[in-house]
Amino acid sequence: MNGSFVFRPKEVDLLTALRMHYNRFRVKHFFWFIAFCALVGVAISVVAGDTSAMELLKVVGGMIIYGCVVVFLLQIAIRIWWLPRYVCRVFRQQVDFHQDIEVTWDAEHFTTKTPNSHVRSPWADFHLWNRNEDIMVLYRSEALFNFFPLDDAERRKAADQIEAHLRNAGVKRRS
Repeated sequence: MNGSFVFRPKEVDLLTALRMHYNRFRVKHFFWFIAFCALVGVAISVVAGDTSAMELLKVVGGMIIYGCVVVFLLQIAIRIWWLPRYVCRVFRQQVDFHQDIEVTWDAEHFTTKTPNSHVRSPWADFHLWNRNEDIMVLYRSEALFNFFPLDDAERRKAADQIEAHLRNAGVKRRS
């Protein structure tokens, strides 16, 4: 299974890829944060002095609610306000996004070419991968990735082939 295609990234493609990348709301981290909020509530009650068990529970509950509200507001601010502005700035800065990118692959390598670059990587060198109905993301590390939109049948078929190569190389899907 080998093939190729050419695409020119659009700003919306980068936004879609970064939304997928930053979409991880880690429940485990959230519970640790809530536990920290509860601990802060206990500490406040202890420092305040002579408090009853009911007052302690109210302070702890208030800190947990406060923590949940803060997390919720941060998630909204990041996804709706910060991320689109960040994408706009990065898209303007990165020259490769304003050129055609040729993607080729075979059984051993994944290759991208632009007028300014040529990168040929063995499948096993990828850190992780992910995809949805709109985009495929190939992680070179936890912070650096290649992406391409899946906006036509040719690219969706290519993504299926690329996914098969990644699985064969033992590269895990990002969960």
